[in-house]
Amino acid sequence: MYEIWLTANVLFELARVHWPWLLGLSVLWILLVAIRRGVRGRERRHRVGLLALIWVIASVLAVLTVPAMTRSALSNVTYIVDWLNLLAIGAGIGAVITAFAWPLLGLVLGNRRAAH
Repeated sequence: MYEIWLTANVLFELARVHWPWLLGLSVLWILLVAIRRGVRGRERRHRVGLLALIWVIASVLAVLTVPAMTRSALSNVTYIVDWLNLLAIGAGIGAVITAFAWPLLGLVLGNRRAAH
């Protein structure tokens, strides 16, 4: 239980310290989605597979690089809670990258299909 509280506390403190970045990224994402909605072209439901692939690749890369970014190494991740936190961080980074890829793919692929 302590590890859950500690993780939640760390996430809260990081969000509190970096709130301008979080706000800016949120506004940017909302603008991308709004621009995508205004572009002609049908919504493609079969892009889910491509977005899932982007999420998996981004998550795996995040899991492999986050320890080095924190001046640690994968060999230092030995405790099960450390592994769960690392996997959750990787999945979260992958989700953010996929959230930005979704409207961008819609803009690129929607314009290309509308031109043909």
